[in-house]
Amino acid sequence: MFSTISSSLLALGTLTSLVSSLVIPGITPPSQSQPDPLLSIYGPLPVTATINSTFAVVPISLSEARERIPSQYGILTAAYQALLPGWPSDMYPLIVTIGLEHDIHGFLIDIPDFTSFRISYPFVDLLNDNHTSFLYSPFEFMNVSPVGVLGLDVYGVSTFLATNNPPSDPYAYISASHSPAPGEVFSNWNSLALGETNFPTASMKLTPSGTTDIPWNL
Repeated sequence: MFSTISSSLLALGTLTSLVSSLVIPGITPPSQSQPDPLLSIYGPLPVTATINSTFAVVPISLSEARERIPSQYGILTAAYQALLPGWPSDMYPLIVTIGLEHDIHGFLIDIPDFTSFRISYPFVDLLNDNHTSFLYSPFEFMNVSPVGVLGLDVYGVSTFLATNNPPSDPYAYISASHSPAPGEVFSNWNSLALGETNFPTASMKLTPSGTTDIPWNL
């Protein structure tokens, strides 16, 4: 949902201690991300990590966005038209984020890595003032990390545990034999929602545009 602080960080620290003691090395391959450079500077008490995230702007029809954003909130079309010159007037900029939090330390604890996949609807008029933009995030997929799920719950985000491929990074290159575009990457997710007949899934491919121009030629 909308980002608001709603839970106790003390509970997060307690669960972090419990889960960290249960982590078994070697279940997943090591991440390709670099180690946390701040640990040697600030020590193990402050929370530090490396974060590798990719944000993709996905054009969907404005009418579809209107169906998915709660009807009591407006969409500030003028705001994103100003930020994205040339954006088609009948399209809406959905945001998809895939990311990895790696080599996490804090409160004298080593916290396991976690990756996530989020779909967000920006430029939402939560205050109905026709001016202030908010980000509406109805849900997020996260790999099996109770620590990460509770951390997102602090910010009011509904989170589904999921398996992801690749298992230790936010995305991976597609082999040249299976991709027509050099440099194409993928990220696949399968929800572990209990009691669901059809588990939600998500997949994403990113292909280099090959140009530095604004890619609004949809």
